[in-house]
Amino acid sequence: RCENHREKLSVFCWTCKKCICHQCALWGGMHGGHTFKPLAEIYEQHVTKVNEEVTKLRRRLVELISLVQEVVR
Repeated sequence: RCENHREKLSVFCWTCKKCICHQCALWGGMHGGHTFKPLAEIYEQHVTKVNEEVTKLRRRLVELISLVQEVVR
């Protein structure tokens, strides 16, 4: 919740790199001229990136397990 307006945080201020409510984005004054994105969109982008990194880590884990098994043999 927004500390100023007690509204749900639904907007991401790309300029400040922080979550804000729609009232802060529209009338807050502190974010005038800033770039905004819907928070749900930013969330989905982060989820996608995290999932990609998890996939890379799993592949690397399989590689490392294989290398360890070769060393043991």
